[in-house]
Amino acid sequence: MRHADSPDYLEAGPFTTAGEYRPMLSAIVAEAGPDPAALAARVRALIVHVFWRSSYGLPEEPARAEKETNIRALADRLARISAAEAGLGRPAHSVGPLPAERKTIGNCRDHSLLFAALLREAGIPARARCGFGMYFRPGRGEDHWVVERRDEASARWAISDSQLDALMLDRLGIGYDPMDLPDGAFLSGGEAWLACRSGDDPLRFGIFNMSGWDFVKGDFVRDLAALAGLELLPWDLWGIMTTPYLELGPSDLEVLDAAARAAPMRAPISLAQARALCGDRRFALPRRISTYLAGGAREVDLAPILGRDWPAP
Repeated sequence: MRHADSPDYLEAGPFTTAGEYRPMLSAIVAEAGPDPAALAARVRALIVHVFWRSSYGLPEEPARAEKETNIRALADRLARISAAEAGLGRPAHSVGPLPAERKTIGNCRDHSLLFAALLREAGIPARARCGFGMYFRPGRGEDHWVVERRDEASARWAISDSQLDALMLDRLGIGYDPMDLPDGAFLSGGEAWLACRSGDDPLRFGIFNMSGWDFVKGDFVRDLAALAGLELLPWDLWGIMTTPYLELGPSDLEVLDAAARAAPMRAPISLAQARALCGDRRFALPRRISTYLAGGAREVDLAPILGRDWPAP
Protein backbone atom coordinates (compact mmCIF):
# COMPACT_ATOMS: atom_id res chain seq x y z
CA MET A 1 0.00 0.00 0.00
CA ARG A 2 1.36 3.42 -0.92
CA HIS A 3 1.38 6.22 1.60
CA ALA A 4 -0.61 9.40 1.09
CA ASP A 5 2.48 11.45 0.25
CA SER A 6 3.78 9.16 -2.48
CA PRO A 7 1.33 8.24 -5.29
CA ASP A 8 1.48 11.55 -7.15
CA TYR A 9 5.27 11.32 -7.44
CA LEU A 10 4.65 8.64 -10.04
CA GLU A 11 3.60 11.45 -12.38
CA ALA A 12 6.02 12.81 -14.97
CA GLY A 13 6.36 16.58 -15.12
CA PRO A 14 7.00 18.68 -18.23
CA PHE A 15 10.77 18.23 -17.93
CA THR A 16 10.66 14.46 -17.28
CA THR A 17 8.04 13.42 -19.83
CA ALA A 18 9.63 10.90 -22.19
CA GLY A 19 7.10 11.40 -24.99
CA GLU A 20 7.77 9.18 -28.00
CA TYR A 21 10.84 7.79 -26.23
CA ARG A 22 8.93 6.21 -23.36
CA PRO A 23 9.52 2.73 -24.87
CA MET A 24 13.20 3.26 -24.03
CA LEU A 25 12.32 3.68 -20.35
CA SER A 26 10.06 0.62 -20.49
CA ALA A 27 12.82 -1.44 -22.11
CA ILE A 28 15.34 -0.50 -19.43
CA VAL A 29 12.91 -1.39 -16.65
CA ALA A 30 12.05 -4.68 -18.37
CA GLU A 31 15.76 -5.57 -18.51
CA ALA A 32 16.93 -4.20 -15.16
CA GLY A 33 13.79 -4.81 -13.12
CA PRO A 34 12.63 -2.47 -10.35
CA ASP A 35 15.94 -2.65 -8.46
CA PRO A 36 17.10 0.97 -7.87
CA ALA A 37 20.81 0.03 -8.01
CA ALA A 38 20.36 -1.72 -11.35
CA LEU A 39 18.40 1.24 -12.75
CA ALA A 40 21.09 3.68 -11.55
CA ALA A 41 23.73 1.58 -13.29
CA ARG A 42 21.74 1.85 -16.52
CA VAL A 43 21.68 5.63 -16.13
CA ARG A 44 25.48 5.67 -15.87
CA ALA A 45 25.68 3.42 -18.93
CA LEU A 46 24.06 6.21 -20.97
CA ILE A 47 25.35 9.44 -19.35
CA VAL A 48 28.87 10.44 -18.33
CA HIS A 49 29.35 13.31 -15.89
CA VAL A 50 30.93 16.36 -17.48
CA PHE A 51 33.41 16.88 -14.62
CA TRP A 52 34.53 13.25 -14.50
CA ARG A 53 35.25 12.63 -18.18
CA SER A 54 39.03 12.72 -17.74
CA SER A 55 38.76 10.06 -15.03
CA TYR A 56 37.51 7.68 -17.69
CA GLY A 57 40.18 8.69 -20.19
CA LEU A 58 37.82 10.87 -22.24
CA PRO A 59 38.63 14.25 -23.81
CA GLU A 60 36.86 17.32 -22.46
CA GLU A 61 34.98 18.32 -25.67
CA PRO A 62 33.84 21.67 -24.24
CA ALA A 63 31.53 22.66 -27.11
CA ARG A 64 29.68 19.36 -27.01
CA ALA A 65 29.63 19.41 -23.21
CA GLU A 66 28.03 22.88 -23.12
CA LYS A 67 25.33 21.80 -25.57
CA GLU A 68 24.47 18.53 -23.83
CA THR A 69 24.55 19.82 -20.24
CA ASN A 70 22.01 22.45 -21.31
CA ILE A 71 19.41 19.87 -22.37
CA ARG A 72 16.38 20.70 -20.23
CA ALA A 73 13.85 18.08 -21.25
CA LEU A 74 14.36 14.36 -20.70
CA ALA A 75 12.76 13.59 -24.06
CA ASP A 76 15.50 15.60 -25.79
CA ARG A 77 18.21 13.66 -23.92
CA LEU A 78 16.56 10.39 -24.82
CA ALA A 79 16.56 11.54 -28.44
CA ARG A 80 20.33 11.99 -28.26
CA ILE A 81 20.75 8.61 -26.61
CA SER A 82 18.58 7.07 -29.34
CA ALA A 83 20.78 8.67 -32.01
CA ALA A 84 23.90 7.30 -30.30
CA GLU A 85 22.34 3.83 -30.25
CA ALA A 86 21.41 4.14 -33.94
CA GLY A 87 25.00 5.19 -34.69
CA LEU A 88 26.06 1.78 -33.42
CA GLY A 89 23.62 0.07 -35.77
CA ARG A 90 21.19 -0.82 -33.01
CA PRO A 91 17.42 -0.92 -33.60
CA ALA A 92 14.95 1.83 -32.71
CA HIS A 93 14.45 2.42 -28.99
CA SER A 94 17.52 0.36 -28.16
CA VAL A 95 18.91 1.06 -24.67
CA GLY A 96 22.09 -1.00 -24.60
CA PRO A 97 25.03 0.42 -22.63
CA LEU A 98 26.95 2.93 -24.71
CA PRO A 99 30.73 3.00 -25.13
CA ALA A 100 32.18 5.72 -22.91
CA GLU A 101 32.92 8.05 -25.82
CA ARG A 102 29.33 7.79 -27.10
CA LYS A 103 27.57 8.42 -23.80
CA THR A 104 25.73 11.72 -23.59
CA ILE A 105 27.45 14.34 -21.46
CA GLY A 106 25.49 15.44 -18.43
CA ASN A 107 25.70 16.43 -14.79
CA CYS A 108 24.07 15.40 -11.52
CA ARG A 109 20.75 16.92 -12.53
CA ASP A 110 20.71 14.89 -15.75
CA HIS A 111 21.52 11.65 -13.95
CA SER A 112 18.76 12.42 -11.44
CA LEU A 113 16.08 13.18 -14.05
CA LEU A 114 16.64 9.94 -15.95
CA PHE A 115 16.87 7.94 -12.71
CA ALA A 116 13.63 9.42 -11.38
CA ALA A 117 11.89 8.71 -14.68
CA LEU A 118 13.04 5.08 -14.62
CA LEU A 119 11.91 4.62 -11.03
CA ARG A 120 8.48 5.98 -11.89
CA GLU A 121 8.30 3.72 -14.93
CA ALA A 122 9.00 0.84 -12.53
CA GLY A 123 6.11 1.98 -10.31
CA ILE A 124 8.30 3.57 -7.63
CA PRO A 125 7.39 7.15 -6.60
CA ALA A 126 10.42 9.39 -7.09
CA ARG A 127 11.34 13.07 -7.00
CA ALA A 128 14.51 14.96 -7.80
CA ARG A 129 16.09 17.14 -5.10
CA CYS A 130 18.48 20.07 -5.50
CA GLY A 131 20.92 21.04 -2.77
CA PHE A 132 24.37 20.18 -1.53
CA GLY A 133 26.35 16.96 -1.37
CA MET A 134 28.46 16.92 1.78
CA TYR A 135 30.70 14.08 0.52
CA PHE A 136 32.66 15.75 -2.28
CA ARG A 137 34.95 18.07 -0.31
CA PRO A 138 35.63 18.02 3.46
CA GLY A 139 33.75 20.76 5.29
CA ARG A 140 31.95 21.97 2.18
CA GLY A 141 28.53 21.50 0.65
CA GLU A 142 28.89 20.99 -3.10
CA ASP A 143 26.09 22.01 -5.47
CA HIS A 144 24.39 18.72 -6.35
CA TRP A 145 21.19 16.85 -7.27
CA VAL A 146 19.96 13.48 -6.00
CA VAL A 147 16.70 11.52 -6.06
CA GLU A 148 14.32 10.61 -3.28
CA ARG A 149 12.54 7.32 -3.95
CA ARG A 150 9.74 5.89 -1.91
CA ASP A 151 10.81 2.69 -0.15
CA GLU A 152 7.58 1.01 0.83
CA ALA A 153 9.30 -1.72 2.86
CA SER A 154 10.58 0.87 5.32
CA ALA A 155 7.75 3.38 4.72
CA ARG A 156 10.17 6.25 4.05
CA TRP A 157 11.83 8.28 1.34
CA ALA A 158 15.28 6.84 0.61
CA ILE A 159 17.88 9.24 -0.79
CA SER A 160 19.83 7.91 -3.79
CA ASP A 161 22.73 9.32 -5.80
CA SER A 162 22.63 7.65 -9.22
CA GLN A 163 25.78 9.45 -10.37
CA LEU A 164 28.15 7.64 -8.01
CA ASP A 165 29.88 4.57 -9.46
CA ALA A 166 32.69 2.46 -8.00
CA LEU A 167 35.38 4.84 -9.27
CA MET A 168 33.74 7.89 -7.69
CA LEU A 169 33.03 6.08 -4.42
CA ASP A 170 36.70 5.14 -4.21
CA ARG A 171 38.05 8.58 -5.17
CA LEU A 172 35.71 10.32 -2.72
CA GLY A 173 36.22 7.82 0.09
CA ILE A 174 32.50 7.14 0.45
CA GLY A 175 31.80 4.03 2.50
CA TYR A 176 28.00 4.04 2.56
CA ASP A 177 25.47 2.85 0.02
CA PRO A 178 24.84 5.58 -2.59
CA MET A 179 21.35 4.16 -3.06
CA ASP A 180 20.49 4.91 0.58
CA LEU A 181 22.38 8.00 1.74
CA PRO A 182 22.38 8.63 5.50
CA ASP A 183 20.84 11.78 6.97
CA GLY A 184 23.16 14.73 6.55
CA ALA A 185 25.08 13.33 3.58
CA PHE A 186 22.96 15.53 1.32
CA LEU A 187 21.27 18.76 2.40
CA SER A 188 18.37 20.14 0.42
CA GLY A 189 18.67 23.78 -0.60
CA GLY A 190 16.16 24.63 2.11
CA GLU A 191 18.08 22.72 4.79
CA ALA A 192 21.26 24.60 3.85
CA TRP A 193 19.29 27.87 3.95
CA LEU A 194 18.01 27.17 7.47
CA ALA A 195 21.48 26.08 8.60
CA CYS A 196 22.91 29.40 7.40
CA ARG A 197 20.06 31.33 8.98
CA SER A 198 21.03 29.61 12.23
CA GLY A 199 24.68 30.63 11.98
CA ASP A 200 26.36 28.29 9.49
CA ASP A 201 28.68 29.93 6.97
CA PRO A 202 26.96 30.36 3.57
CA LEU A 203 30.41 30.47 1.97
CA ARG A 204 30.64 26.74 2.71
CA PHE A 205 27.96 26.04 0.12
CA GLY A 206 28.51 26.35 -3.62
CA ILE A 207 30.72 25.09 -6.41
CA PHE A 208 34.07 26.25 -7.79
CA ASN A 209 34.45 29.93 -6.88
CA MET A 210 30.70 30.48 -6.46
CA SER A 211 29.15 30.34 -3.01
CA GLY A 212 27.31 32.38 -0.42
CA TRP A 213 23.80 33.43 0.47
CA ASP A 214 22.53 33.90 -3.06
CA PHE A 215 23.92 30.57 -4.20
CA VAL A 216 22.17 28.85 -1.27
CA LYS A 217 18.95 30.71 -2.05
CA GLY A 218 19.17 29.62 -5.68
CA ASP A 219 19.47 25.93 -4.85
CA PHE A 220 16.67 26.33 -2.31
CA VAL A 221 14.21 27.73 -4.87
CA ARG A 222 15.27 25.16 -7.51
CA ASP A 223 14.61 22.44 -4.94
CA LEU A 224 11.11 23.76 -4.26
CA ALA A 225 10.45 23.79 -7.99
CA ALA A 226 11.77 20.24 -8.34
CA LEU A 227 9.43 19.07 -5.57
CA ALA A 228 6.63 20.64 -7.62
CA GLY A 229 7.72 18.64 -10.68
CA LEU A 230 9.71 21.43 -12.35
CA GLU A 231 13.38 20.48 -12.57
CA LEU A 232 15.24 23.47 -13.97
CA LEU A 233 18.90 23.68 -14.96
CA PRO A 234 21.40 24.46 -12.18
CA TRP A 235 22.09 27.88 -13.73
CA ASP A 236 18.49 28.95 -14.39
CA LEU A 237 17.20 31.91 -12.34
CA TRP A 238 13.77 33.45 -11.75
CA GLY A 239 11.68 35.09 -9.05
CA ILE A 240 13.28 35.72 -5.68
CA MET A 241 16.54 34.13 -6.86
CA THR A 242 17.25 37.40 -8.68
CA THR A 243 16.92 39.52 -5.52
CA PRO A 244 20.22 39.74 -3.60
CA TYR A 245 20.06 38.38 -0.07
CA LEU A 246 20.90 41.76 1.45
CA GLU A 247 17.90 43.30 -0.34
CA LEU A 248 15.34 40.79 0.97
CA GLY A 249 12.67 42.26 3.20
CA PRO A 250 11.30 40.75 6.44
CA SER A 251 8.29 39.24 4.63
CA ASP A 252 10.59 37.65 2.04
CA LEU A 253 12.71 36.05 4.76
CA GLU A 254 9.61 34.86 6.58
CA VAL A 255 8.24 33.17 3.45
CA LEU A 256 11.62 31.60 2.64
CA ASP A 257 12.06 30.26 6.17
CA ALA A 258 8.55 28.80 6.24
CA ALA A 259 9.00 27.08 2.86
CA ALA A 260 12.34 25.64 3.97
CA ARG A 261 10.81 24.21 7.13
CA ALA A 262 8.05 22.60 5.06
CA ALA A 263 10.37 20.80 2.65
CA PRO A 264 13.39 19.10 4.26
CA MET A 265 14.77 15.86 2.88
CA ARG A 266 12.34 12.96 3.32
CA ALA A 267 9.51 15.49 3.90
CA PRO A 268 5.97 14.03 3.91
CA ILE A 269 4.96 16.62 1.35
CA SER A 270 2.68 15.84 -1.57
CA LEU A 271 3.02 17.12 -5.11
CA ALA A 272 -0.07 19.28 -4.56
CA GLN A 273 1.43 20.79 -1.41
CA ALA A 274 4.72 21.48 -3.18
CA ARG A 275 2.86 23.16 -6.02
CA ALA A 276 0.98 25.28 -3.50
CA LEU A 277 4.29 26.44 -2.01
CA CYS A 278 5.49 27.36 -5.49
CA GLY A 279 2.32 29.32 -6.10
CA ASP A 280 3.82 32.20 -4.13
CA ARG A 281 4.90 34.91 -6.57
CA ARG A 282 8.45 34.75 -5.20
CA PHE A 283 8.86 31.12 -6.20
CA ALA A 284 6.47 30.74 -9.14
CA LEU A 285 8.13 29.70 -12.38
CA PRO A 286 7.38 32.12 -15.23
CA ARG A 287 7.48 31.13 -18.85
CA ARG A 288 10.52 33.33 -19.45
CA ILE A 289 13.55 32.98 -17.20
CA SER A 290 17.22 33.93 -17.18
CA THR A 291 19.94 31.37 -17.73
CA TYR A 292 23.68 31.82 -17.31
CA LEU A 293 26.10 30.41 -19.86
CA ALA A 294 29.76 31.07 -20.56
CA GLY A 295 28.84 34.22 -22.47
CA GLY A 296 26.72 35.61 -19.64
CA ALA A 297 23.00 35.84 -18.91
CA ARG A 298 20.31 35.45 -21.55
CA GLU A 299 16.54 35.10 -21.55
CA VAL A 300 14.96 31.73 -22.30
CA ASP A 301 11.35 31.12 -23.24
CA LEU A 302 10.24 27.79 -21.76
CA ALA A 303 7.10 27.63 -23.92
CA PRO A 304 8.39 24.63 -25.96
CA ILE A 305 8.41 22.63 -22.71
CA LEU A 306 5.74 24.30 -20.56
CA GLY A 307 3.33 25.34 -23.31
CA ARG A 308 2.20 28.73 -24.54
CA ASP A 309 -0.54 28.94 -21.92
CA TRP A 310 2.00 28.85 -19.07
CA PRO A 311 1.85 32.15 -17.17
CA ALA A 312 4.12 34.77 -18.63
CA PRO A 313 6.37 36.83 -16.34
